[in-house]
Amino acid sequence: MLIGLAAFAQNQTFESGKFVYKLSGNNAILVATAENNLKDARIPSSVKLNGVKYPVTGIADGAFANQTELLSVSLGLNISSVGDNAFVGCSRLNAVYVYSLMPPKCSGKAPIFGDADGTIPEGLTIYVSAGSVADFSNAPVWNGLTIEPMVTKF
Repeated sequence: MLIGLAAFAQNQTFESGKFVYKLSGNNAILVATAENNLKDARIPSSVKLNGVKYPVTGIADGAFANQTELLSVSLGLNISSVGDNAFVGCSRLNAVYVYSLMPPKCSGKAPIFGDADGTIPEGLTIYVSAGSVADFSNAPVWNGLTIEPMVTKF
């Protein structure tokens, strides 16, 4: 019965919290926001569907496009890819916190931040683990952005 349930769940789209996800294999991909006018988006490391936990590993093309009120985004630990135009049109976005230690892959065919022409919002800063700054600074797509280490208070 579990095999049948897993097969049924593939490619299923579901809402959890502020986001809409699509199952892909044993992972969940964030495909859209479930509400407009988000100011802060905290993408979790995993989500549950029917009692099964799925790691959130990607953000689909255009998932946050034109969320003009969005100020900050936190990308969960498991995010390994960010789609084209994922945050295009988010003109007020000024802080992106990336918890994965390696830069998420991006196609580079279209911008992920800024406007459709690639203009990045003034003041946009990408915050990463101090040990990951060099990796992000040298990675395609990320290397054109302001990368800073996250400051943790104890």
